[in-house]
Amino acid sequence: MRRLFQVAPILLALSVGCEDKKDKPEADGKTDDAKKGEKKDGGDKDDAKKPAGGDAATASAAGAWERLPDDCQVAVSIDVKSLLSHAKVKSDIVPVLEAGIEAKKKDPEFKDAKQLEKFLADTKLNVNSIESVGVCVKSIPTGKPEFTVALAGALTKDTIVAAIQAGSTDEKDKADFKEVNGHPAVSDEKVTFYQLDDGTMVFGSSPEILTKVDAKNTNYSGKYKLDVGKFLAFSVSNDVVKMAPPLPNTPKSFTEIKTVAGTISLDPPEAKIVLDCGSDANATEIAAFVVAGKAMAAGAVGTDNTFGQKDAFDGIAAKAEGTNVVITVPIPVEKGIAAAAPMLKGVIGA
Repeated sequence: MRRLFQVAPILLALSVGCEDKKDKPEADGKTDDAKKGEKKDGGDKDDAKKPAGGDAATASAAGAWERLPDDCQVAVSIDVKSLLSHAKVKSDIVPVLEAGIEAKKKDPEFKDAKQLEKFLADTKLNVNSIESVGVCVKSIPTGKPEFTVALAGALTKDTIVAAIQAGSTDEKDKADFKEVNGHPAVSDEKVTFYQLDDGTMVFGSSPEILTKVDAKNTNYSGKYKLDVGKFLAFSVSNDVVKMAPPLPNTPKSFTEIKTVAGTISLDPPEAKIVLDCGSDANATEIAAFVVAGKAMAAGAVGTDNTFGQKDAFDGIAAKAEGTNVVITVPIPVEKGIAAAAPMLKGVIGA
């Protein structure tokens, strides 16, 4: 299992950028340069339909959120593809990650450099591999939460466990490679990992909980009301909301909040949080409290705006809509990424 935890960060980090696509034929056999020529001549008919900031216009056909069980207390969907297609991420973040990965592969002190290259070749993972993520957490009030995580996209079935096993040299790990729920898996008492028949990668806190992700479903829209057209969407059930301790100096109506849901959008760049307050009166009181609290906290925020944090705070708005309170926060994507990119470069040694 130690080997799984060594590889897990690679599955995520390398899906963000590790392949030089320049002049490589795509599925239709045409290079990037050839396609540029086509756009100059005839244009891209779909350009007008593409959202400028990168949010998916429709749900991905390989949506990992279609693997959410029906008993999640916290449900999350992440559209990785929309993030990677965001112009600022592509121009400022992806090149830094690519440079860092290339540096690591050439670092003579990095013992696993050759294994890393073999792993990528065997699994066929590349910059487009992971398109979406679905996360489910349950049994939170018990203090022993259970979870499932699904990663979906352009993934080749039955390759990743085999590649992990091929790179494992620890005798202690051998017992962890076994068949679970009809799939080749890596599994111990803490976590189980395997690929489903369509290539989707799934992690779970137990083999039993993963039986609930075998079949695709519509829980994301039917039960959890996740807006998967946004970069990120989440839903928190009443069981978890009730666990929150009372905040000091807040009205009693805060204790009557039933559920919390929200989204992070890249176009427009905005976070939205929706509180189901149980009644119109509660919603009116809580919205007014949020607005008043923002004014009182303004001094504590300070004037530093390096990452656009002051812009975000100044833009916070809250309003009552029936029994709900809708809180919106602008996300300074351009400023935040511009400030974070040099720091990321220093951290990963690019």
